[in-house]
Amino acid sequence: MKTITFFLPYIWIVQLIFHSAVYASPTYKFAVVPKSLNNDFFDVVRMGCEGKAKELGNVECVYVGSLEENATEQAQIVRGLVQNASVDGIAISVINTEVANEVIGEAIAANIPVITFDSDAPESQRLAFIGTDNEAFGDELGKV
Repeated sequence: MKTITFFLPYIWIVQLIFHSAVYASPTYKFAVVPKSLNNDFFDVVRMGCEGKAKELGNVECVYVGSLEENATEQAQIVRGLVQNASVDGIAISVINTEVANEVIGEAIAANIPVITFDSDAPESQRLAFIGTDNEAFGDELGKV
C-alpha cells in the first residue's frame, strides 16, 4: 500500500496537466521523457499518462526515452521533440542538470512548456518541478 501511495502524486500530476490543458484546444500531445525505459517507477508514470489521455480522448501521451540512463540520449530525444514541433508540452525526469538546462531552454524558446518530475533542473527555465524533497524525506525517515 505504501508503494501505491508513493506513486499517486505522480499520477495526479499527469492528470492535472492534462485536465487543465484539455479545454483550450481540440487536441494535445504531451511527451513524458523518463530517465530510462527499464525502470518500474517510470512504468507507473507511463500508465498514468496513457490512462488519463485515453479518458480525456483529445490528448495523446508520448512516452519516449532511452533504455538505460543516458543524459546525451535524453537530450537528443528532447531536441527531436522540439525540432519537430511534435508536442504541446514535455515532462522530463532529469538525468544530468547541465545537459537538461540547455535542452529545456531550447524547448521554452520554441514555446513548448516543460516541467521536471522526480528529479529537477532548478537552474533551468522549466515551469515547475513535481517530486519529493529527498533531504526532508530522509530527515522524516530518520525520526521513525
